[in-house]
Amino acid sequence: IGFNLELVPKDHPLQNRAFRQALNYAIDREKLIRHLRFGLGTPATSGFIPKGLPGFDPARNPGYEYNPAKAKQLLDQAGFRDRSSLPILTLSTNKDYVDMATFIGKQWEELGIPVAIDLVETASLREQMRAGTVMTFRASWIADYPDEESFLTVFYGKNPAPPNYTRFRNENYDFCYESAIQERDEGTRRKLYQKMDSILIAEAPVVFLFYDQTAWFTQPWVSGLQVNALNLLRLNELTGHPAK
Repeated sequence: IGFNLELVPKDHPLQNRAFRQALNYAIDREKLIRHLRFGLGTPATSGFIPKGLPGFDPARNPGYEYNPAKAKQLLDQAGFRDRSSLPILTLSTNKDYVDMATFIGKQWEELGIPVAIDLVETASLREQMRAGTVMTFRASWIADYPDEESFLTVFYGKNPAPPNYTRFRNENYDFCYESAIQERDEGTRRKLYQKMDSILIAEAPVVFLFYDQTAWFTQPWVSGLQVNALNLLRLNELTGHPAK
């Protein structure tokens, strides 16, 4: 779930980092995947670098577990003890994800945050995200190539929308990004990526939901099917034929 931080009014709770962190702690990602994703996916309890890439390291960058008590504590500490004063948080989504948006909205409402679901046609929502006219929205990202940079570019402050739909800007993040794309040493570059991921976790410009998975099915006589980081179906590598 993304937040357009340029569109959010200065006095809106979303401008408060602790409020955005509380929204992250409020989500039961395991339950979401089990009931709405048929068990496909990994809970995003680390940062934006997904499982499967070398920079993914939950031990180094622990993110958000389901912890409603922590979420309530953060809201109280941020000055939102009186939930009745909170404005309605409108979450925009298309019809394909309305069940997921409803689930998320219910979990936020359990904290006392009023939520409304705005159902928008897919092309219109994408245009609103690009134009910067939608404040809170469901989105996803698929890399163009299997490298952390293809994910972390989403939050580089000098990038327009797309890919920076949240309009996130952070000097330390941008410095690390610019250093990483010029760095030739793989280990040093990975540390820079992980530093950037830690900044995203702390600042929470998005609510991290899940790292996607894909299920492949084959006939029992087919062999040679290999998974890969970009989910490419390489049929030229397959062998086998059905029994007669």
